[in-house]
Parts: sequence; structure tokens; C-alpha cells
Amino acid sequence: KMQHHIWTMDTDGKNLKRITSGKGFETHPSFSPDQKYISFTSNRNGTDYEIYTTTLAGEVQQITHNPGLDTNPCFSSDGQKIVFVSNRSGTQQIWMMDQDGSNPVALTEAETPSVDPAWGAWELK
Repeated sequence: KMQHHIWTMDTDGKNLKRITSGKGFETHPSFSPDQKYISFTSNRNGTDYEIYTTTLAGEVQQITHNPGLDTNPCFSSDGQKIVFVSNRSGTQQIWMMDQDGSNPVALTEAETPSVDPAWGAWELK
């Protein structure tokens, strides 16, 4: 069975370090702003894709528990929130939750799937 894991390395390609292990396909990593945590998507539970966080030491915690798809996590600039994609309401929509997975709220309600959430600065003039 194919497995993918999360790795880190220096910008020069040295000090390659495997962060995750075990069974599963792990993808869509996102560093917290303080570089202490990585959120990622995994099917390590054997059934569906959930969002997990890990320390650089490899201490993994599952933060979503949804019988469907939760994927593409992205930390806010202050590290307190994570936006992600979920199909928990039917089609894939963009959701936001606290960094620990609590208080999920839908940000989009489109008829077509919404994907690839990201945080950014906007200036209105």
C-alpha cells in the first residue's frame, strides 16, 4: 500500500528529517507561523481523510473527526485559526476552526466545490 509522509529539510537540502510515520497517505502540510507545528491531511485512521497537527518531534494529534473529507489545512498568521476544505455539509466548502480543531464554522456555501483556502492581507481603498 502506498504511503506518503511529511519531511523537513534546510533550504540548502541538508538535514532531511522525516516527521510523520506509520500507515497512511499524508499530504498538504502547513507550518504554523511560529514554526512549532505542522498541520496536514492524512488517512492514517484507515477510512477517511482528517486533519492532524504534529510537532517537529513527531507528536501527532488528530484535530478533526468527520466521517468525510477534511483536507488542505492552512494556519492563520497568528496561528490561532486553521482554514480547511471539508465536505461535511455536502459539497467541498471552506471551513475555519480553532488551532485545536474546536469551533468549526463554514465560510462558504457555494453550489460548486470550494478548494485551496489561504490567508492573505487585503487592503481596501
